Amino acid sequence: TMLDTVNGWFTENSYGRVHFLSTVTPLIVLPRSETWYREVGDTFRLRDDAFAAAEGMGIDPDQFDLYVLAYTGGPGRFRGLGNIGGAGIWLRSQTAGVLIHELDHNLGLVHSNLWDTGGTSVVGSGSNLEYGNPFDAMGSGTDSNLPFNAVWKRSLDWLPRETAPEITASGTYQLRAFDGASLDPSQRYALRVRKD
Repeated sequence: TMLDTVNGWFTENSYGRVHFLSTVTPLIVLPRSETWYREVGDTFRLRDDAFAAAEGMGIDPDQFDLYVLAYTGGPGRFRGLGNIGGAGIWLRSQTAGVLIHELDHNLGLVHSNLWDTGGTSVVGSGSNLEYGNPFDAMGSGTDSNLPFNAVWKRSLDWLPRETAPEITASGTYQLRAFDGASLDPSQRYALRVRKD
């Protein structure tokens, strides 16, 4: 059920460009105790042992583009941990929102932060607040209904270049909501402005 939710999120947010075909293995029992993995604290050792156990069950991890190691207990104090730009997720929280966030890391995305000026302005002196965007799947929100911001959709080419044109002159521009399930290629959903 969770993987169906995750696939639906990616299908909708990518405007039909991304779909996941998921395979769930039987329960894999690791060769060491939970205490041992927790004390060693090495998530890669946990992965290597899980892969070896899977191979012993006739499952070849190399046949998959991405993988998720879902477990409770064991190493890590995180809800989820994903490699940026490559395969590999360690999932300790069995929720769709956390899995979506970590899969987004696998696709190459980093967190959606916030420039915090203490409420005085949207620009100027301040500090970077990691996970600061509460309205983005890569920010502080782990709700499986949150979309990406337009920058992430454009960087993944889900928002095609023609729907997010570069603006080189002053003018009045109309933007459409980019968080729907479909795009009209003749409309604008974001604007790109060159930073000087």
